[in-house]
Order: sequence, then C-alpha cells, then structure tokens
Amino acid sequence: MLKTARRTIAFFGIGVFIIIFTSSTSIAGNQYSTQANEEEGNAAAMIADFVFVRPAGCVAIATGAVFFTISMPFSALGGNFKQSVRKLVVEPFKFTWIRPLGKGI
Repeated sequence: MLKTARRTIAFFGIGVFIIIFTSSTSIAGNQYSTQANEEEGNAAAMIADFVFVRPAGCVAIATGAVFFTISMPFSALGGNFKQSVRKLVVEPFKFTWIRPLGKGI
C-alpha cells in the first residue's frame, strides 16, 4: 500500500515538472505577441501563473523568510540589513501578491 502511494506521488511529481518545463517555452513565445494582446492579457499565461508560478512564489516567500531569519545577525553586522530583507522577503512578496496575474512570468 505504501509502495503504491509513493509511486503515485512520484509519477504525479514527474508529470507536474514535465508540464512546467513544456509550458514555459510556450509562454515565453507569447511574450512577443501583438500590443493589443499584451494589454488584454493572455489566458494561457494567466492560468500558468495562477497554477504554477503563484504557488512557487509562496514557497519562495517562506524560504526567503527562513533564510532571512537565519542570516539576520550577519546581515545586521555587515551593514546590508535593508538589502537582505528586500531581496529575500519583499521582492518575492511583490512578485507573488502585487504583480498582475499573467504579467512578468
């Protein structure tokens, strides 16, 4: 039973990675579309952003916060506290929550 569950999770994970890597090239091709299409937004880019990029952004926020907390004493002593909080916490937060859906991916 446990072996079957592990296989299912492994195959699901591999499938997700395949979808991510194959869809990123098609999304990159959409960056060179017409001006009117860019103003309206692209449905495929919005879906990919919502399904793949936003959850990855949430993980990046959590990971950045953990690494910022660990490195906080060193960055404070080194004089780059503001830069470290901006790069590790603020930028991933803005990328995930403030950026318009489907833009900048």
